[in-house]
Amino acid sequence: MTSLAHALGHNNDDRLLILSADLMGSTHAATAAGLSALRDGCATTATLMMTGPWARHAADHLANADDLDVGIHLTLNAELESFRWAPLTHAPSLLDGDGGFPRTPEDLWDHADVDEVRRECRAQVERAVSWGVEPTHLTSHLLAMQQRPEFFDVLLDIAVEAELLPLLAEHGARFFAQNPLAAELLNDATPHAGSPLAATPQHGASGYEPFPRFYASANTEAVDRLSRACEAEGVTLLEASYRWLLVDSML
Repeated sequence: MTSLAHALGHNNDDRLLILSADLMGSTHAATAAGLSALRDGCATTATLMMTGPWARHAADHLANADDLDVGIHLTLNAELESFRWAPLTHAPSLLDGDGGFPRTPEDLWDHADVDEVRRECRAQVERAVSWGVEPTHLTSHLLAMQQRPEFFDVLLDIAVEAELLPLLAEHGARFFAQNPLAAELLNDATPHAGSPLAATPQHGASGYEPFPRFYASANTEAVDRLSRACEAEGVTLLEASYRWLLVDSML
C-alpha cells in the first residue's frame, strides 16, 4: 500500500505537515482567513462547512478551482452557545431543543437516526457539488463520525459513493482498518465483483489509484518552504508546530 508520504515524494517514515484552512463557511472570519491563507499564505488545502451561514460565499470563491484541495467538512454538531447551524435536510433526530445540531458528539450519538445522518451527509456533499465546488476529500466536524462504528460506516459509505478520500484521526483509522471496504479504498487490489467500487470506471486491472488530485505538488512545496524557514530559525518543523498549537493558535 502506498503511504501518503511516499505519494508526496518523501520517504515512508518522513513526518509531513499539511496546513489546512479549516471550517470555511462557518463564519465570515473563518472564510476570509481561509481564502487569504490559500491565496497568499502557506495553506494548500481547505475544508468547507456546508451548513454554515457563509458556505455559499466560500463556495463561490472555491468553485471550479482545480488547483485547490477542498474537502467537505461533514457537520452534525453545532457546539457554540449562541451561534447555531442546522441540518440541510428534514432530520428531527439531528436537532436539539433550540433548533440547531446537537452541541456535543455524545448528544448526537445518543439521539441521531443513522438513516437521517446518511441523508444529511449526502446532502452536504451534493450541495457543494451543485454550487460548483469540486471536493477532494471528507472530514468530520468534532470527529463525531470517526468515534462510533455506526457513524463511521456512514462516513465510509459517503466516501465510497462520492469517490472522496476520508481524512481520519486515530479513532477513525482504527475503525477504517476493521471495515471491509478499507482495503479497496487504499490497497492496490482490484475490488471484488460485488463491491460498490467495482462499478466505477477508474478501477481497472492495474488496481485502484486513490484520489491522485488530492496529492497536489503544492503540498510538498509548502512543506519544503516551511522546513527551510524553520531551519533558518534553528528549530525543527515539528517544534514550530507544537509552539504554534500551544502559544498562538485558538484551538
